[in-house]
Amino acid sequence: MKSLAFGLFACLICLSLPAQTTESGDLVARVNAIISAMPGASGDDYSAPSAAQKTDWDALLTDLFAGSYAAANTKAAALGYDLVEFTDTGNGTVYYLLETTSGGTNYWGTYVLNPSACRSELVLMSPHPKKDFNTGKQGIYCFKTTDAWFFMLAGTDRCNQSAFSSCSGTTSVCSGSSESYRISDMAHVDDSIWQGTTTHISDHFSNTWFVQLHGFNKLASDPYVIMSNGTRETPSPDKIVSLRDELLVVDNTLTFKIAHIDLTWNRLIGFSNTNGRYINNSTNACTTNAVNTTGRFLHVEQEKTKLRADSAAWHKMAIALGEAFNAGGCAAVPPLPVTLGNFSATLSGDAVYLEWEVFSEVENDYFEVQKSSDGIDFQPVARVPGRGTSFEKKTYSLKDTPWPGPNFYRLKQVDFDGAFVFSKVVFVRFSDPAQPRVYGYGGQVFLRLEAPEEVVFKWFNAQGQCLFEDRFFGQSRQFRPGPGNVFFYQIRAGQHLYSGVIVL
Repeated sequence: MKSLAFGLFACLICLSLPAQTTESGDLVARVNAIISAMPGASGDDYSAPSAAQKTDWDALLTDLFAGSYAAANTKAAALGYDLVEFTDTGNGTVYYLLETTSGGTNYWGTYVLNPSACRSELVLMSPHPKKDFNTGKQGIYCFKTTDAWFFMLAGTDRCNQSAFSSCSGTTSVCSGSSESYRISDMAHVDDSIWQGTTTHISDHFSNTWFVQLHGFNKLASDPYVIMSNGTRETPSPDKIVSLRDELLVVDNTLTFKIAHIDLTWNRLIGFSNTNGRYINNSTNACTTNAVNTTGRFLHVEQEKTKLRADSAAWHKMAIALGEAFNAGGCAAVPPLPVTLGNFSATLSGDAVYLEWEVFSEVENDYFEVQKSSDGIDFQPVARVPGRGTSFEKKTYSLKDTPWPGPNFYRLKQVDFDGAFVFSKVVFVRFSDPAQPRVYGYGGQVFLRLEAPEEVVFKWFNAQGQCLFEDRFFGQSRQFRPGPGNVFFYQIRAGQHLYSGVIVL
């Protein structure tokens, strides 16, 4: 009887445990949806955790990093969080996401673990995903692309809360005038789940490096990238210098300021960052700048256009991170192939203006512009040289003289090794004032030209069979079309070729 009672009790406990959530899809899209939905720059949605909640979160992390996912899931549920086992359908990797429950109000951030990561030393952090344009999207993109170990994403806009942090430092980003940081700013508070996660990883995983992605509005006197380890001290190894060097490999137009090298540079160097202070063993992460550095904290400020603008820009950062952090001998992050943006054809007067945007090029020899009157058989129009390998956005253009009637265009992009791909097809219709008129009336078809010319007229049925061909010199013609009601025609008048369809 006692055994039966114990068994029933154990079953009741099992039934009361929260079920593990499992999902699959694209990890980047999944996290981007979280960023899009997160609370903005007002609303006071963010609230700081209690001391007990911080303790419980630390226990949750212990289970998570030990692979005790069921236990971690139970602890997460008690804190208003879900632990989602997420399989990325692109690379097959299983990730674990800690996110606020649907309808929950604990906006403490989203945390993603890759337990099978090759770059198990790399932690990526996006504390300002809303205010620092695209840094959240850049962060999750780089996390997945580099096969990194852990990703941290803030839960709200940094300005969401009106209450101020007691930690030192000021900013004008929320109000336009200098004030203390808000308690919703994860880089400048020390009583948050975000800071607790940082300290847990820093204390228990001494081989980790924390790369924190930020964005800034570039002044004329600013470089494109400002980097700091949180101090003026030079660590060994110096991962900031390694990252700078790798970024220059993928984009040699970048310029830099580094706080421990450019000692007179004081703008956006992250000394008041509470995450960096803790990692650098500050005596008080809330109020005191670090004196020495562990070198494990990399504060990276980025101008918008070079590294934050889009996935091609993010990929530059991913390549550099992959080279700078590779203790496990991981595969290099491959460069993007030619990344084509918008391709358009615009008719203006008697000319067609073709434009196409390219976000990145790798081993790109040239573009061949091709043209067709039927969208099937294309012929070369022009060849436009490519730029070899470049990660800078460029707009290419070409002016073309259209044929009367339909004009279909496509691009053939050719690599140095001869490999090629085609773009989508774009279309314009050019109506030449001198174009022949073809119309049906009274069971007959009439052809009229502006002036007498040598004409070759071909008439096709709907199956593409040529029903007859007529050659003449003149200005008009009429004939009976034959059986059917849908026909195609082709007219060569002098040096011009016209084609069309007619429904009788």
